[in-house]
Amino acid sequence: MAQVLEKKSSPKTKKKPAPANGKPASKMAAPIVSKAKSTAKTFESVIRAHVDIGWGNTLYIRGEGGGLNWKQGIPMQNKTGDEWIYKAQSPTQGITFKLLINDNEDCWCDGENMRVAAGKATDVYPNF
Repeated sequence: MAQVLEKKSSPKTKKKPAPANGKPASKMAAPIVSKAKSTAKTFESVIRAHVDIGWGNTLYIRGEGGGLNWKQGIPMQNKTGDEWIYKAQSPTQGITFKLLINDNEDCWCDGENMRVAAGKATDVYPNF
C-alpha cells in the first residue's frame, strides 16, 4: 500500500496595504548631518601681568574678546609671587582688557584700558 503524503502549504506573508493615493510607500530618508568645519581662525593671545598684590589676593581680568566681559572678571593664573597669566583664544580683533584685585569694582588698575593683538603676547606692569 502506498503512503500518501500531504503537502503542507507554507504560511502566506501578508502584504502591507498600499497608501490611499495608490503610490507605493517610500522609506523616510535619514537626516543629513553636516560636518562643516569652522572657517573662522582663532589665535592664542597671552597677557602677563607683573605685580605683587599681596598674599591671599587674586588678580582678575575683565574686558572684551577672548571670552572676557566687563561685568564679571576671570581669575588670572598665578605663576610666581608677582607674575599672573591669562591665555585666551581670540579671533582676529584681539582683546581689550583691564585688571582688578579680587574682582572688586573698587580695585581697578590705574590708567586706560589695555589691548593685546590676536595671537600676540603682552607684558603689563599695572599700578593699583
